Amino acid sequence: MSAATIFTEFSRAADKAGEGLALMTSSVRLSYDDLRRNVLQLAGSILQQEQGGAIALQAGDAEDLLTAFLGCAAAGRPALILDPARPAAENRRLAERYDAKTITPRTSTPVPLPVVPSEAEFYWGLTSGTTGEPKLFARSHRSWLESFSAAEQIFPFPPCPKVL
Repeated sequence: MSAATIFTEFSRAADKAGEGLALMTSSVRLSYDDLRRNVLQLAGSILQQEQGGAIALQAGDAEDLLTAFLGCAAAGRPALILDPARPAAENRRLAERYDAKTITPRTSTPVPLPVVPSEAEFYWGLTSGTTGEPKLFARSHRSWLESFSAAEQIFPFPPCPKVL
């Protein structure tokens, strides 16, 4: 049995939901199957363009950010989410400081995904920087999944097709 990661858990949900609605915004409606297909395509692009390290993400819309976030998880790469409200020059400097690469998403044929351990860093966040320079923190796949379990115990969601 492989380790549980953010992508394996999303993929398991996609296996169950298939053509069910995964994401709806004012401009797009994506099924789980379509979202997974987009994620796998982006993961292939990440694996073909860069060799290791975090990926800096600064997407303006929900579809691009979610696809890129899950694509990083599938590729086994930490995602550093940059605040689009922060000046572009500051975001570039932060990405350089933490050696996070930007990628140019492009059409890619699916490639074999690496085996990603649940302890692998998955998310790189930045503190608000209210007392100085924003500081980096990292989360693993396991820590996120355990957070979801803890939250479900405190805030149980009834079975329903939509959360938000």
